[in-house]
Amino acid sequence: MAANPNSEPIDAGHRQAVQGLLNWFNSVDTSYKADLRELNDRNFAVFDARLEQRLAQLSAELRAELGGKVDRLEAQIGTLDGLVATRISGLDGAVTARINGLDSALTARINGLDSALTARINGLDSALTARISALEATFNARFVALERSVDTKLATFKADLIRWMFLFWIGTVVTMVGALAALK
Repeated sequence: MAANPNSEPIDAGHRQAVQGLLNWFNSVDTSYKADLRELNDRNFAVFDARLEQRLAQLSAELRAELGGKVDRLEAQIGTLDGLVATRISGLDGAVTARINGLDSALTARINGLDSALTARINGLDSALTARISALEATFNARFVALERSVDTKLATFKADLIRWMFLFWIGTVVTMVGALAALK
């Protein structure tokens, strides 16, 4: 048996009341933890659903836009293919003679253009790679900042929750001490 400040033994009724309060505090604490876990799970589910919805919308928009352009390109290619085939069949003999005469001149010019285009493509590739790297760095920096912001807000929420739980606990302890003092 524990002794109280007045050196009087605590009777079974007081012990049962204290045990009842402790059980109640434990159930409230468990309830708060479960509620917080449930709230976090719901918030994550909402965030995940919104993100998935936005990705689906973006994917649908891109597919629709690209699908329309691909269809137009295929139609134009089909039209051009028919026109070219008709024109080639009519001009085949004249073009063959002229092509043979221009073949060597075109080959030299194509080689020069190929070199120039290769140099230009390499320059554009380097510029595009640098720009993509810069965009990745910007995205990563924004993502890290967002993650820090969420972490900060969650830490603040946790601190506030602990502070309120502590205040509630102190108030309850003071009430219990007062009740025990009044019962003596």
